[in-house]
Amino acid sequence: MEYGYVSACPPGDFEQQAALLVSLTELLQYSPQTVLELAEALIDRIPLIAIIRDEDQRRHAITMLTDWGLPAQGIYFVFMPVGTWTRDFAPAFVRWHDGTVRIVDAEYRFEGRPNEDVVPRALAGLLKLPRRGVPLVLEGGNLLSNGRGLCLTTDALVDVNNLNGRRYDAIQIRQILDECYGFSQTVMLEPLMGYRTLHVDMFAAFTAADVVVVGQCDAQIDPKNAAVLDRNAQILTKVRTGGGRLRVERIPMPPYDGNGVRTYTNVIFANGTLLVPHYPDVDPAIEERAMDVYAELLPDWELLRIDCGPLVPGGGSLRCLSAHVPWLHEHFRERPGRARRQTLRPELRR
Repeated sequence: MEYGYVSACPPGDFEQQAALLVSLTELLQYSPQTVLELAEALIDRIPLIAIIRDEDQRRHAITMLTDWGLPAQGIYFVFMPVGTWTRDFAPAFVRWHDGTVRIVDAEYRFEGRPNEDVVPRALAGLLKLPRRGVPLVLEGGNLLSNGRGLCLTTDALVDVNNLNGRRYDAIQIRQILDECYGFSQTVMLEPLMGYRTLHVDMFAAFTAADVVVVGQCDAQIDPKNAAVLDRNAQILTKVRTGGGRLRVERIPMPPYDGNGVRTYTNVIFANGTLLVPHYPDVDPAIEERAMDVYAELLPDWELLRIDCGPLVPGGGSLRCLSAHVPWLHEHFRERPGRARRQTLRPELRR
């Protein structure tokens, strides 16, 4: 395979970002309060690209936000008939050897939602960026970058490709991630057991190029996943980055009750503001310990909590809702104004 030379892999979530992509198509219907909390927390901190279904939904969103005193003119709206979990179907961005930014488009396969796989192509057209396809079935939630060549994923990536007819082993997948994304080092960790979502961002997050937080759950309540997380943390302590060994910090993870994942690593980094999930049914002491971890690691950041109770049944949290757009600051230098009325309708698959 020959894809050219990638000079910069996708930045870490914690780095400066040009915009944040968030799908509101379903949130506006089943959890409008989540939309309001996200908009209030983010609208003055990072340009927002909101995915909505149609003009009626756009008008509804604008009315709802303005009724709450929020500046809806600060949002770019695009029309796409897709679901909630933006991180999984959104593209990654790399910087090419000639300095250009390119969209990297892996295969996305979710039964009953073929339109989500065309989102990268549609965004490439909207942002006027070249796009490179990747012969790999990959959901964005199972990819973490430290921005310096280190990639974290889980070995579920091997399984999902085999199930979809891509007969790759771990070595071949690492090669693809190297050639297409610019990762010089890929670490495959164990996914959590019994969870619907087998993604790495359900239990890990980079807070700096050489610092990663890893979930830690009570071994008396969930001994199997406690052991999985401990093994993953131990593996990561042996990883070397440009600044030496990777620093691993543990963060509390609420016990799994079989109904949905509650995690404090599935966060949104937004240019100096960190959105952390709040779960009304979790012991407040657990959440306070999680907040203390981030306060120590990110002392200059503002930490805000977002109620993620409505997201738990769907198997995701804050990072799952969003995807970063790096480097393209020239696209978003001014308040959207007329740009917020731009629409994008990707070609529908039948």
